[in-house]
Amino acid sequence: YRRFTVVREPAARALSGFLEKVGQGLKQSEPIVEAVRAQTGQDIAPADISLAQFLDVIAQMPSRQQDPHWRRQADHIGLGIVDYDAIVH
Repeated sequence: YRRFTVVREPAARALSGFLEKVGQGLKQSEPIVEAVRAQTGQDIAPADISLAQFLDVIAQMPSRQQDPHWRRQADHIGLGIVDYDAIVH
């Protein structure tokens, strides 16, 4: 048998997570909303968070604390732990 995984293009993946989870105010957006509120001092709604604010927050957040929808794929798939035969893009 062979071990392989499929990963997405990181920018498209982050944008998709932002639009679906944050843009719709889903539960996964709560840590992002809290962080932006703390940074701005405003009671901002999830739909009012910009992509730039989202990216700033996740760039500062440790990977293990991030939602799997935007966590670094290398951390999510166990790169360095699992000996993959192929990583498909």
